[in-house]
Amino acid sequence: MRNDTYPATTHRIVDGDTIVFMLDLGFNIKKRVQVRLLGVDTAETYGVSHDSIEYKTGKKHEAFVESWLRDAESLTVRTDEQGKYGRWLGEVFDERGASLNDALLDEFDITY
Repeated sequence: MRNDTYPATTHRIVDGDTIVFMLDLGFNIKKRVQVRLLGVDTAETYGVSHDSIEYKTGKKHEAFVESWLRDAESLTVRTDEQGKYGRWLGEVFDERGASLNDALLDEFDITY
């Protein structure tokens, strides 16, 4: 999908740069998709030691995402393309048009 925009609700936060959303496709059709935040690369929380700096940093990224999503009154997901593992690559916006992707990049040095 290219530059498609959908109203969304958070289903589950996988980690700091991957979130499962329920997208409203219209006509009472909803689809659960895993979205990888485009241009963002947070620290890993899977497959790394829980006492490592990587894990602790990843948990900080995840907490930031959780807080940002909780504070949003409504969400929109804009997808650009489908990436590896079947995840959609995209950007998440709140009701004011603020971008979760940009907020993460502003808060942490996590570009790829």
